[in-house]
Amino acid sequence: MKKIFTNYTLKLIATIAMILDHLAIIFFPSTSFIYFILRIIGRISFPIYAFLIVEGFFHTKSLSKYLSRLILLAFISEPIYDYAFYNSYFDLTHQNIFFTLTLGLLTITIIDKSKSLLSKKIPTKSDNFIISSFFIILTIIILGLTNEFLGNSYGFRGIFLISSIYLFRHNIYLIALSLIISLIFTNSPLELASIISLIFIILYNGNLGKSKKSFFYSIYPLHLIVLKLLSFL
Repeated sequence: MKKIFTNYTLKLIATIAMILDHLAIIFFPSTSFIYFILRIIGRISFPIYAFLIVEGFFHTKSLSKYLSRLILLAFISEPIYDYAFYNSYFDLTHQNIFFTLTLGLLTITIIDKSKSLLSKKIPTKSDNFIISSFFIILTIIILGLTNEFLGNSYGFRGIFLISSIYLFRHNIYLIALSLIISLIFTNSPLELASIISLIFIILYNGNLGKSKKSFFYSIYPLHLIVLKLLSFL
């Protein structure tokens, strides 16, 4: 099977899916057929974003700058996100996806650093595996529950999925299994459609493609502003 999607292409697909998802929420009643179709399309966005966060972790030139960009965008976007979906500039019950992506990146950074440290401190493979596994699980639980408690998008399962993609980066079968397991943490049947995202991830060729970093960072708050303004017409 020819792998045709670059990093740029995956970002574009995830972004379009996300915009269509938000279009459904803002413009269509939840009982309409169009709403249903657009929300199904939208379900593919988060797994792709989770996958791209892991790719970004392995390819970024500066992890600290990468984290800084994500958290800055999260805070800038939050009042826009709150107003677009909840008609309030300050709503602590729901936070935008970039808080989850930031916390997910922080989670895999902690896991990665701890694995390196433990490999030096505990040379015995069996002991290292047991202690590393315990620490990884504990890290995912703590930061996953933190994400859930803060009301960030996708809650515990968001952190679980990002961490799983990091741990099983080169095994699409385990990534698929992790995605399916993550659906246990949702009560929305629509989320089952997120499995479709695996098709795009499988066809990823590992190449960067076009570099449109500023576009993909700015499109999140900008598209929410545009959609909300159009809803007033």
